[in-house]
Amino acid sequence: MKTLLLVHESVQFNFYRPDNYSDQVSFSTFDELPTFIDPKVYNGIVFLKRAIDIESLHYIRVLQENGFSRKVYMLGTPVTEDVYRMIIKDDLSDVAEISPFPEIQLQSLVLRCHHGQAESSGSYWGEVLFQLEHVPAVRVNPAGIILKANEALINHFHFNVFNLEGQHLTKLIPDYTVEQILSHFRQPQTTSLSGRCNFFDAEENIIPIRYTSLLLSRDELILTIDDLSQLVRLKRQADRLNQQLVQEHQLLDRLLVESLSISDELMELLQQVFVPDRVFRIAVEQEAQNKRLSTSIVYPVSPGEQLPDPFLPYLLDAYRTDEVTILHFSVNNKNHQDIALWAQTAILIPVKREMNPFVFLFIYKNHFEPDSFTYALLRYIKSLLGASGSPNTGAEENDFFHNFMDNAREGMYKSTLDGHLVYANPAFLKILGYDNIAELKNITIPENLYINPGDREELLAGLQKTGYVDFMETVLRTKAGKKIQVQESACLYRDARKGVAYITGIIRDVSVTRALQNQLKNNSRLISDIIDYASVLIAGYSDGKWLIWNQKMEHTLGYDKEAFRDFNHMVNTLVEDRRTAQFYNARMSEFLTGGSDEAVEMELKSKSGLPLSISWTASYSELNGQEITIFFGVDVTRARILERRKRETENMRLMSNMSSRIADVFHTYFEDMAHQLSAYKTKEDVDKEKLIEIIGQSFLEGNRIAEQVAKLFKASHPINKILLKPNLAVENSIQILKTTMPESIDIHFSLDAHGQIRLEESQLEQIMLNLALNAASAMREGGTLFIETKVVDTEKDSFLRLNVLPGQKYFKLMFRDTGSGMDDKTREKMFEPFFTTSTGKAVKGLGATYIYFIVKTAHGFIDVQSAVGEGTVVNIYFPLLSDKAQSKTIKAGKTPTILVVDDQLTVRELMKDIFVSDGYNVMEADNGEDGLRIYKENRERIDLVIVDIIMPKMNGAELYYALHEQNPQLPILITSGHSNEDLKRSLIEHGARGYIPKPPDVAKLRTQINEILHVEEKIAK
Repeated sequence: MKTLLLVHESVQFNFYRPDNYSDQVSFSTFDELPTFIDPKVYNGIVFLKRAIDIESLHYIRVLQENGFSRKVYMLGTPVTEDVYRMIIKDDLSDVAEISPFPEIQLQSLVLRCHHGQAESSGSYWGEVLFQLEHVPAVRVNPAGIILKANEALINHFHFNVFNLEGQHLTKLIPDYTVEQILSHFRQPQTTSLSGRCNFFDAEENIIPIRYTSLLLSRDELILTIDDLSQLVRLKRQADRLNQQLVQEHQLLDRLLVESLSISDELMELLQQVFVPDRVFRIAVEQEAQNKRLSTSIVYPVSPGEQLPDPFLPYLLDAYRTDEVTILHFSVNNKNHQDIALWAQTAILIPVKREMNPFVFLFIYKNHFEPDSFTYALLRYIKSLLGASGSPNTGAEENDFFHNFMDNAREGMYKSTLDGHLVYANPAFLKILGYDNIAELKNITIPENLYINPGDREELLAGLQKTGYVDFMETVLRTKAGKKIQVQESACLYRDARKGVAYITGIIRDVSVTRALQNQLKNNSRLISDIIDYASVLIAGYSDGKWLIWNQKMEHTLGYDKEAFRDFNHMVNTLVEDRRTAQFYNARMSEFLTGGSDEAVEMELKSKSGLPLSISWTASYSELNGQEITIFFGVDVTRARILERRKRETENMRLMSNMSSRIADVFHTYFEDMAHQLSAYKTKEDVDKEKLIEIIGQSFLEGNRIAEQVAKLFKASHPINKILLKPNLAVENSIQILKTTMPESIDIHFSLDAHGQIRLEESQLEQIMLNLALNAASAMREGGTLFIETKVVDTEKDSFLRLNVLPGQKYFKLMFRDTGSGMDDKTREKMFEPFFTTSTGKAVKGLGATYIYFIVKTAHGFIDVQSAVGEGTVVNIYFPLLSDKAQSKTIKAGKTPTILVVDDQLTVRELMKDIFVSDGYNVMEADNGEDGLRIYKENRERIDLVIVDIIMPKMNGAELYYALHEQNPQLPILITSGHSNEDLKRSLIEHGARGYIPKPPDVAKLRTQINEILHVEEKIAK
């Protein structure tokens, strides 16, 4: 027997359905379904529909009345509470929401119908989940160890399965999230847990995800990963578009002409202008007997609708003060809870008139803070509507209205339908070149002002149809006969008292704008030619496609723009080695995110197989309102070939010299060995053991020389690793030197450098060791070794001023000893292979050569200053990768500042001690109101805010939203000693950067702060 799946078109997902277990029927209407299903053929029915309604229940009831007695499962959401009650009351079926994993849920129900309740093996469902191609997942044990990762996760995040299995879950997600997930083992009654956090992929990129934890057994759970990066990008793009789509002019035009009468159209227009969730017009009356104020809802006309009782005092207070009032309500305030469930922000506009006074009420379910323009518009509407309803129809109303229109920059007019002008403001007269309105009184608008009278007829037709026309473009004639292009908006206004219809409208002169647009259009071909025939490679990418791909790109690479999905795909195609391509893409991502301003040079292969060296930079721009990434590539292939030839010539000279020296060294050892063997030939009694020892020592010494030479050649290979903290590596090496150098040598150091250099840490340690050994050799009787680091440039360092161009900064490592020093001849030869001033048979002299190879490979410099009897100074310069990386999160090179807002003094003092010892500036506040005030006063200085959730005056949640409103990009951490998981999850999902429990773990706290304030280190990795 099989299970019958009835799947409505509203449910769409890929379901692997074993043929021997189920049949499937898809439908859009119930007329397509059978009314009789044989229980001898099917052991159950699974009915899937997003919205379970009365018609769904009716169909199931018909099936049961027609003899289907087996189990029915309904997957979907009951549309109303009554529908759900009917399902439960009549015991029609088992109903459940469609889960985040409908495939597994469906297979579970199919097997339940087939085997009854017995089929519940956790391992079986684990295997089912791991077979899903689009659901990345890992199995985890209670210790947090990853037992297995499925193919979806490996492929989506580019992991190697052998690098994951056996690793701790913290390799993928932050520590605090791991703790929450592992707590699922202690809550077996909870089927699943879910949340959001950051995820680290194979290249350690930070990706926003949604995770779901499914508990299989006491020893295993499955964690599914949903990549939200695309969703986040789309949301940010949508936010930017929403900000750009504000159309103040269009709505203001209509508002001005509609405000003369308080109609339903005006209410709908206010809805469009201010975008509240609800708009009310509340009539306010004074009772004759007790003089009390009473209210009633005039708009919308909805019988039985009432305002919350706790809100009425606020409304009446606003009416009495006769001021535009903005109120905010919080669910965390006990006095506001009833109101906050209805609205978190309310804007009240009292309109006091002798006849029919009222209050406009705008309701926002979420927090809303009007900007200065919106607030000014609210006040203007209050004044306008208050004046329009006053029985004193003379001075005050007309003064206000005409003052507004007389000072407007747009031309405003009022005319009859047959084309006679009734009113025109000064801007209207100026646009058309007239001195006063009297010149226009005796002319008709269609024939005298419109170049094409048909445009006036089109305007009238639009007004008769909809009552308004927005942004209609037409050409008018000025007094001097000149043609001007204008944009016209108009509304049809009927004067009920006079029984006459008028047209009120606004015109804007757009002649200059259109001329510029035409000029830009004419220049577009020139710009296109400049881009197309440029000597550099130029490509522009936006919204999933290439918008620019110049001829240099096509000629150099051999491909057109259709060959590549995006820049990363292009690099992956043109670079043979996958790891090298990943490195190039990571460098380019670092450049685009502002982590580096160093051009990214890539070794590529063209379509024809020719090797290319392209140096890439990129920038963000905007084209027709669309964000575009523009890539610029400089073909440096020829320059690199010339450099390579020069370097090969230099290496050949060096290798020739080295080969000669190596030959001399080996010749010396073999000659010495031959002499010793000859000496033994003349002896009658040969000590074989002594002879073997001599030969063995000689071979060992030769092998050591060979190893040094191999190490030397390895030092000349290109360096692809980035040393994030060279200053720390120098400090670690100094600690080692203190324990290994002779006691007669004192070591003093001053480390004052920062930034990143292209060097392996082991290579820097080897440089330190070789320099220290050379210094110790020069101070056999003891002395002092000075080690110093600093950041220098051409302005601060005389050696750089003579050797490099201005603008580049360098990491400088200085070694100065008080030893015997060197003469000029020795100093010039110190980097030659096997050159040494030491005596004895032991071969030395490769340490300085090793330093030379490393520094040159890292594009650095070495400067040696020495004199006999005056000691030696060795200065080594490594180019810093990027100044921008050091200033990305530290504004203008200043130390980051952290604002700690917590009502507990001990917590503030603890955090202050930690942060100050780590080099940060700290500001404090003991309540939310002071915290918000301090941030507003020091907005440009503060880089991070830590907020306690429970505080007096303004709690942490209110402070968080207020800070987020001030600066959506501000990193905010939340902290609490109480467990409020819902509030914590809500704030983190809204954008809080993390959670700090009380008391804080100092190590984890430092890690969180460093990850937020030094994000560039993640990018560099």
